[in-house]
Amino acid sequence: MWKAFFTTLFLIASVGGASAEKAAVLTPQDFARGISIPGTNPNHPFYRLNLPLEVLLETAWPDLRDIRVFNSQNESVPFWLLKPSAQPPRMQTVPMQMFLLPEQEQTGSPNRPKVVVRTGQGQVELALPLDQEGDDRPKVTTYLLEWRDEKPSERPGRLARMRFDWERSAENWRGQVTILGSNDLDDWYAVSSGTLTDLKAGNDSLRVDEISLASGYGGWRYWLVRFDRATAPQLKGVSAIYFEREEEVEKLQLDMPLKRISENAYEYALPHALPVSALRIVLPETNAIASAELATRAADNEAWRPLGSSTLYRLNTNGTEQTQPDIDAANHVLQAVRIVATGPGWGGKAPTVKALTEPRVLVFNARGNGPFLLAWGARAANAEAMSSPDQIPGLSGANAIERLPQAILGVPVKLGGPERLTGQSPAERSAGWKKMLLWVVLVAGAAALAWFAFRLIREVRAGEGE
Repeated sequence: MWKAFFTTLFLIASVGGASAEKAAVLTPQDFARGISIPGTNPNHPFYRLNLPLEVLLETAWPDLRDIRVFNSQNESVPFWLLKPSAQPPRMQTVPMQMFLLPEQEQTGSPNRPKVVVRTGQGQVELALPLDQEGDDRPKVTTYLLEWRDEKPSERPGRLARMRFDWERSAENWRGQVTILGSNDLDDWYAVSSGTLTDLKAGNDSLRVDEISLASGYGGWRYWLVRFDRATAPQLKGVSAIYFEREEEVEKLQLDMPLKRISENAYEYALPHALPVSALRIVLPETNAIASAELATRAADNEAWRPLGSSTLYRLNTNGTEQTQPDIDAANHVLQAVRIVATGPGWGGKAPTVKALTEPRVLVFNARGNGPFLLAWGARAANAEAMSSPDQIPGLSGANAIERLPQAILGVPVKLGGPERLTGQSPAERSAGWKKMLLWVVLVAGAAALAWFAFRLIREVRAGEGE
């Protein structure tokens, strides 16, 4: 009897738990919001679209598990969530004005030789840095280079290298080059050095005419190029090669509204938690610098996690504004950021903060009839995105995703509304079922034991009476 009783309880718990763990088939009305995807062609089995920013801000899960694509029959179709391919770098070559400086200094003290040069800014006097021996007479051949642009803000992006052009000769040649930069023709800073080469052997030749600038200095207006005098070539021209666009995936920028805590402490929050790759913090005033402690958390009920100390600055140097690099957040899931100044601070105003997150490209299988529907925002959803783009037939090679036809987003579609963001997920429902069934088993077991004890007591008393 007792064996049959506990066996029945176990079967009820097993059947109930299994039914709770079955993932429900969701329909579009189980999601908070949607956008139509019209204009698909039956001749194209796959389409791609850049996931809109509003989708990232209105999902119920940070890992975007509650995203679906439906066809017109309300059937969920296979889809992939992928990172976009990095754009290749685009270089720009900018010619520079070049002046061969005289070997003898014209003015200045013996320890600070100067020469007079006529540039685009008129006749100017510049101080020459001394050579390594410290002699007041340079033992090098020096060229002055000047930008031709009028405003520093009009210059292209990060300087990558310099390209030199010189008169060809029948003799082999190899020379050491030192490059310095300045904005005032007075204070010079070493930027890079390297070797230029022009070698010939029969019908073969080797020409090295570029010097890389690993430090990436691009803000100087004036440059000095110095050759060992014994090996100096006769330069015809010099060009600067810049990154007009770096090789990287452009991050999505999310504004983080401010909640002030105290005079030197500020809190910023996103609508909900998201994976954040970096934080971009801008001080409220120019020519300011401050030290700060940063911390993050993924929910209001969680403890703050230290992100580390950082020096924040916003400086205006010769018309070019410089700020500290973006602060790495390691793609951690976070919802709020706290900034506490550890020194004098940055004045009465608050910094602005943007969260940078990786964009997503959604690729879907256009199975069935259109128009299709992009839906999101369902707490009850499980992850259904396909795991690898290798599962897409015929998709291979560099930038293969970009070769797929681009889907066009249409008009918003009214679905289940905001309450879908707070429903229970299958895992939460399963946990609730298991918890309830556990209590049923425990209460039933306790009742059975009490009844068994009661019967045992009655049988003992009956035996004593006999």
